[in-house]
Amino acid sequence: MRAALVLLVACSGSAPPRPAAPIANVAAHSCGEAAERLEHATRDLREPEVSIIPAMRGRCIDDRWPSAAVDCFAQMTPDDLGTCAGKLTTEQREAMFSSFNGSVAAAVTKLRALHVGIPDCDQLIAAFVTVLTCDKVAFEMRVELGNETADFWSLPDKLPPAAASRMATACNQSLVELRARVGESGCMP
Repeated sequence: MRAALVLLVACSGSAPPRPAAPIANVAAHSCGEAAERLEHATRDLREPEVSIIPAMRGRCIDDRWPSAAVDCFAQMTPDDLGTCAGKLTTEQREAMFSSFNGSVAAAVTKLRALHVGIPDCDQLIAAFVTVLTCDKVAFEMRVELGNETADFWSLPDKLPPAAASRMATACNQSLVELRARVGESGCMP
């Protein structure tokens, strides 16, 4: 009986091996594909004659962009920059935008994500995005406007009625000034 028990234990192998767990950060696309698509989709937001492919490929590899970000950038349209950049950490995003020397990409991304909650100000922000992405406006002017605008908005979540009214007036006045500044370009609605 004891021999049968030893034989039974010896013959009963361990459970079949479990399949390996999937690797969590495997992108369907490469950093090269993400860089190429970034180049194409941001052409109106930077100097188009300067390639960003090597810089973006390097940022992607060196900063170890998450697979979700790589896949997003590899399939992006011009309107997706903010969505895809949102898949990066703050440090990765800042490094990416710093590689866009002399561009309006960061400003457009920040402004597209901004909602002030004051209709006149939200209209002004939308107008800035329109102007910054319009290639009929000189690139240098778009960079200047982007630099003036992107970091300007830092408001509390709730403004007192009098402050909101003053903001609405200031935004309305700024919109008039923006239209005057770029009016002949045909970029303003």
